Order: sequence, then structure tokens, then C-alpha cells
Amino acid sequence: TPWGDRVLFAFSPSGDSLPKPMHVSPLQDMASNWVLRASAPTEQLSLRVEVKGHPALGDFFFASLDAKRVPPPADSESWA
Repeated sequence: TPWGDRVLFAFSPSGDSLPKPMHVSPLQDMASNWVLRASAPTEQLSLRVEVKGHPALGDFFFASLDAKRVPPPADSESWA
């Protein structure tokens, strides 16, 4: 967030819905739920976040991330 807040989310990778837990944008109020899904972490990882159930806007946001594991550089001390 712009305020430096950090939050951890425990959720079932097959999909969990939780009330929006933090205010991350002045354009999104707190009247919705986040739906989180993820693949099992292997050589690849997929993460999906949806904002659903807003009383006026309905389902209005979707983001996804597809990541691939890469080996650390040879000089892994400088990688941290």
C-alpha cells in the first residue's frame, strides 16, 4: 500500500472468499469480498484475485499472476 502496510492471507488454494481486509485504494471502498485462488507451487505458480459482491458495482476487479521459478544467479549473495 502507499502507507507501507503488509498483510498475510491464509487461504485455500482451491479458492476462498473473504471480506475485503484492507483499504488499498481510495477508489475502492470496503463493501466487497476478495476471492483468492492459487495453483500448487511447483516450477510454475498461478495466482488469481477477484473483487466480488459489491452492492453497487457487483464483480468489478480481476487480477492474475503467472510466475515461473528461475534459478538464482551464480552470485546468489547479491540476489537477496
